[in-house]
Amino acid sequence: MDDQEISEGIRRRDHEAFRALLERYGPGLFNFLLYRLGNKADAEDAYAEVLMKVWEHAPVYEESGRLKAWLFTIAHRRSLDFLARRRRGSLPLQGDAAWPGRDETIASAEPGPEALAHGEEVRERFMKALAGLPEEQREVFLLREYGGLSFAQIVEALECPLGTALARMRYAVLKLRRELEEFHA
Repeated sequence: MDDQEISEGIRRRDHEAFRALLERYGPGLFNFLLYRLGNKADAEDAYAEVLMKVWEHAPVYEESGRLKAWLFTIAHRRSLDFLARRRRGSLPLQGDAAWPGRDETIASAEPGPEALAHGEEVRERFMKALAGLPEEQREVFLLREYGGLSFAQIVEALECPLGTALARMRYAVLKLRRELEEFHA
């Protein structure tokens, strides 16, 4: 199914089209929310809320070739809601926000202790550097790298000019690269 067929199907509330939407965009959407919100529990809650919003608003969605952007716009807004609730104290911080996915296994065939320690150090450094980015830069970086959105889709999702999105990405990459310089060897 292509995006147009998926869009038409979800407008009709077709379960197969919704399943195709989840298969195509679900992993990237969840990764975006995980890194955006900083922990798995909040990402799972936000992911569920995004899917409920998609299902709820599917009949009025107008196909314009921007299904992915529409989906990530909803995710962006849900993540802002979660972060605002967390700041107000109505949503407790769950898990270790400094390191999403910390309990997940590092993908390698039985690494030794040295490799594990180095991997953890790199991951911790990356998460710290990512958390240190200004909000706008982190948002563009996550949408591009973890959400897989094109810059045109990012512009649509964030409602900002293309030049602004490109500049935010550039500065984010430069700052991350500077923070992680010693690991580039």
